[in-house]
Amino acid sequence: MAVVADAVKESRRRQGHGEALLMAAVEGCRRRRVQRVSLHVDPARAAAVALYRKAGFQVDATVVGYYAPRRDAYRMYMDL
Repeated sequence: MAVVADAVKESRRRQGHGEALLMAAVEGCRRRRVQRVSLHVDPARAAAVALYRKAGFQVDATVVGYYAPRRDAYRMYMDL
């Protein structure tokens, strides 16, 4: 799901499209009776982190060097 934010063209961001895509993906998981959804996000991407928090995701851990040396990620999850 981390791809959701990248799925929205930059000129179309901040219009609710990413949130709609994210919520559709989460709803698809609910229909399939998935118990937990998790994702990784760059902590520097404040808008993405805020979107995931607004949707109900929580930070589980910081994964050191996830993207590259000295470039960490938040591991976030949502229980359904």
